[in-house]
Amino acid sequence: MTGIQTHFVIDSDIQVLHSVGISNLKSQDCVRVNISPQFNRSKFPHDCSFSDDQIKTVWERRVLENPKLYNGTKFRLHSIFDSTVHNDEVEFNVGVTDYKTYLGTNWAQNIKELQLLGNRLHNNSQAFLSDALGVGCFLILSDNYMVLLKRNFHCAEAPDTWDVPGGHAEPKNIIGDLPLGDIDVSVMTGEQVCTEIFNSILQEITDEVNIPLSELERPLYMGTARNTTSGGRPSMEFLIKCSLTSANVHTNYHKGSQLEADESTNIKFFPLDEIGNIQSNNTGLWNSLAPSAKGCIILYQMAHGLHQG
Repeated sequence: MTGIQTHFVIDSDIQVLHSVGISNLKSQDCVRVNISPQFNRSKFPHDCSFSDDQIKTVWERRVLENPKLYNGTKFRLHSIFDSTVHNDEVEFNVGVTDYKTYLGTNWAQNIKELQLLGNRLHNNSQAFLSDALGVGCFLILSDNYMVLLKRNFHCAEAPDTWDVPGGHAEPKNIIGDLPLGDIDVSVMTGEQVCTEIFNSILQEITDEVNIPLSELERPLYMGTARNTTSGGRPSMEFLIKCSLTSANVHTNYHKGSQLEADESTNIKFFPLDEIGNIQSNNTGLWNSLAPSAKGCIILYQMAHGLHQG
């Protein structure tokens, strides 16, 4: 069994790693996670110019620039497979990483050299990168609008762009808030990690948009895209339907009582019947989207036969 290594570029900001295909969205019971330390980031070889000290230096500089940064642990995507053992299932090979390592590798100034070293030593450009796994959501409201949020200027990535709701699944929700070096991956099961991934995107919507969990249907997996502006950082993208209207959601959002209200400054509702033409929309919205939003929208288009690229 080998991971999916071939990509096709649809926008220069993203690469699609995996798509479920038209009308084949996956519920949680069709997604399998294998978690193991063998899927962690490879350690730098002793005889190369890269070291963990560089990661520490980058982190310290980024914290000085933005004291709001927090070094939480994340899951790391190693590879994705359409399962040959379990019919109609998708398998994810996952390790662990943290946000400090993500900023110090995926956002390193010498990222191209790191990727070349990975290709040379491991036949994998991402071998030495954190590749912290993100989650994002194409959120459909009952009056057929999808939701976009304007990222705050202090966000570490893609500030002041329009993005879909999203964030990260968190190992701490399974094993407690431990530093990366203290995590024993073997105490987590694939079932626990899969549940955390699917629950995390629901929680992100609640924390960012102020929509109660009771108004959200269970997530359906659409695919995974890499953000080429951050060293190929991967994000799983989901479709979730909400029972509220755009007017309801607008009111809830502007109450400002959500846990992560400071991560965005505004909300936008885009008509679902225009999503097939959003790239050519004359408002220029496409060029103001975060790469993660582009990946999510393209995967929605692909899953619904709307993408023409």
